[in-house]
Amino acid sequence: MTIDSRNVRTVPTSVKSKFSRIEFRSAPTLTGNKLGGYAAVFDQVADLGDLGREGLAVGSLDRALATSDARSLFNHDPSLVLGRQSAGTLRLATDSHGLEYEVDLPRTSYASDLRELVERGDIDGASFAFVPGAAEMRDGALIHTSVDALLDASPVTYPAYAGASVEARSHQLSASRRRSQLVRARARIHLGG
Repeated sequence: MTIDSRNVRTVPTSVKSKFSRIEFRSAPTLTGNKLGGYAAVFDQVADLGDLGREGLAVGSLDRALATSDARSLFNHDPSLVLGRQSAGTLRLATDSHGLEYEVDLPRTSYASDLRELVERGDIDGASFAFVPGAAEMRDGALIHTSVDALLDASPVTYPAYAGASVEARSHQLSASRRRSQLVRARARIHLGG
């Protein structure tokens, strides 16, 4: 797929790029050598300061998910690749909550460092980068109703949103604990925390 730079816009407040990033934050979890969680959450609006308010509609990622070859990068840094869809080391799926990702961490020093930072709770954010498709204004916020391309789903240091999760996944992490993490994340959004 060729990306037409005329149709790409920038969302992050301090980083100028050729795509949009929407970032989320919640509690982390690990399973073996897998890192995952939610990189995007539907029907939540983030205040991006001077760039306005923005969110994703349910179903907005369906087309992009079917056609994109996304990567997982630490802090969106292309020199810190964690996984890739076409290599089978990054798995993406949507549900009613948002975009869930799971990446097999490589045997690299930066992935080992990332794992340690997630386990300690120092890294608790997730983000995804995309090429916007259709959008509409709802209550003063730009809501993406479709995404043309999904570029990455990544753990990040400074997320803009609360609501998605970075998880260093563990076999001991039960489904009920994961649900409670999502409830706490949603509560932070509604309480402004």
